[in-house]
Amino acid sequence: TCANSLFEARQVINKTKPSVLFVDNHLPDGSGADFIEQVRLLYPSIKIIMMTAYDAPVDIEKAFRNGADYFISKPFSTVTINNVLSRVKQNAIG
Repeated sequence: TCANSLFEARQVINKTKPSVLFVDNHLPDGSGADFIEQVRLLYPSIKIIMMTAYDAPVDIEKAFRNGADYFISKPFSTVTINNVLSRVKQNAIG
């Protein structure tokens, strides 16, 4: 499922209760890094992956401080996505 704004993302999360969430940092209605904090409070078990072209150390630090489990810098490949999803799955099992 895809959402193009934080507003849409809230609706999708409430409806589908995903186990993994990919969040971009710069969305039309706010900061993905700030949204991570909100999601973490309401749904602590969701694995959150921040993906953004804004990967300065301060951006990475904020994403992790707010509860991101993983951080992917753009541009990225499907190999990167699959590797991160494999790590999420391994961490869920072990």
